[in-house]
Amino acid sequence: MNYEHPPPAAERKPVVLPLSRRRLVPICLAVAGSATAQTLPPAPAVTEVAQFFTSPGELRDALAAHEVLPHLYTGLELDGQSDHEKQGSWAHDDFLDVTGALRWAPLSYFQFSYEATFEFGRPRRNFAGAGCEYSQRCIVQEAIVTFGNLAAGPWYVTLGHTEVPFGKYVSHFRENPATRFLGETLASEAALGYDGDLLELTFAAFEVNSGPRSWAANLTLHPVEDLDIGIFWTNDLTQSLEIKRVIQDALAAGTTMSLPGTTEVREVKGAGTFLSLRRGGYTMEFEYIAALDRFDPGSIAAGSVKPRAWNLEVLRNLSERWEIGARLAGSSDVPESARRQYGVVTSFGINQYTAVSVEYLHNRFARVSGQEQVLAALLLRW
Repeated sequence: MNYEHPPPAAERKPVVLPLSRRRLVPICLAVAGSATAQTLPPAPAVTEVAQFFTSPGELRDALAAHEVLPHLYTGLELDGQSDHEKQGSWAHDDFLDVTGALRWAPLSYFQFSYEATFEFGRPRRNFAGAGCEYSQRCIVQEAIVTFGNLAAGPWYVTLGHTEVPFGKYVSHFRENPATRFLGETLASEAALGYDGDLLELTFAAFEVNSGPRSWAANLTLHPVEDLDIGIFWTNDLTQSLEIKRVIQDALAAGTTMSLPGTTEVREVKGAGTFLSLRRGGYTMEFEYIAALDRFDPGSIAAGSVKPRAWNLEVLRNLSERWEIGARLAGSSDVPESARRQYGVVTSFGINQYTAVSVEYLHNRFARVSGQEQVLAALLLRW
C-alpha cells in the first residue's frame, strides 16, 4: 500500500485488513497521512450485508464500526441460538450472546479498545457432551491500549486485558471447535508485535487472575497472495479459558493430584499450527493444537493425558449474501469435546443488520453413542 500520496480526505475509504491479519494487529492502528497533519485511524468498513464473524479476533476488530462521537466508535451484536441435540431423544437449549464493543482513537499512534459479551443461558457440557448446567456471565474479551503507527513502521505494542496470541480459531460454524476449547486464553498481557508484508510476529507475557507469569508467541507467514501459514506456542495451556474452568472444578472437588502443598497444577506447554487458503470463491481453514506435556492426573481427565485437537473447514461463497461450508474435526482427551465431528453449515445475510445460519453436526464421543446436532442462529448487529 502506498502511504506517500494518500487521496484527499473526502475520497478516502476505511481501511480493513484481510481476515488473516485481523487476529494479531488492531485494525485501526494507522493509515496514510500528510507529513504535517495528524492522521487518525479509520473505522472498519460498515458492510452492506451482515455476516457472522468467523473468529474472536475478527469480532473484536470489526464490530466497533459506527462513529458516534469524533474518534469514538461503537458496535453492538445480538447472537441468538437454538441448539437441538439428539442422543437417544431430542433435547434443546436456547441461549443469547450480547456483545458490545468500543474503540477510541484520538491519535494516529494510540487507541483504546473495549469489548464485552453477556451470555444468557449458554450450556456447559459434561464429558459425554450433554448440557449439565447453564451460565449467565459477562466476559470481558478486551480492554487494551495500543501504541503504534503501521504507516510509519511495522512495530506495535499492546497493554491490557485481551486474547493471548495463541491460536486462530477461525470457524464458519456457531458451534466452537475443540481447538478453541483447548487453547483460547484471555489474560492481562503486554505484547510486542511486528506486522510486515511477508510475516507477522507477536510475543506476549501474560497473567490470568494474578496467577503465574506465562508466555506466548505467534508467527504468521504470507508467502504468496491468499495463503497464510502460521505456528504458535505457549508455556502453559492450563491458563486457557475453558481448561482453567475444568481444572478449578477438579481442584474444588479434590480429584486432581496437584503440586504438593499448593492448589495449582503443573504448567503444560502447548503448540499449534494453522493454514488458510483462499482461491476462486473457496476458502479452506485448518488448525491443529496439542499439549506438549501431560496434564496432572485428575485435572482434566482421570489419568495423565496430552490433549490435542484439529479442525478443517471448507467454505464456498455462492454470492455476497449466501455461503455454505463443511467441517471435519477431531480431538483426543479434550474435555467436553467430540472425538470426531463432521457437518455442514449455510448462512445468509438478509440486510446490513441481520443474518441467519443453520448447521448440522454429527458428534462422536468416547464410550457413548453418536449425537446429532442441529443449530439455528439469528444475528442482529448495529
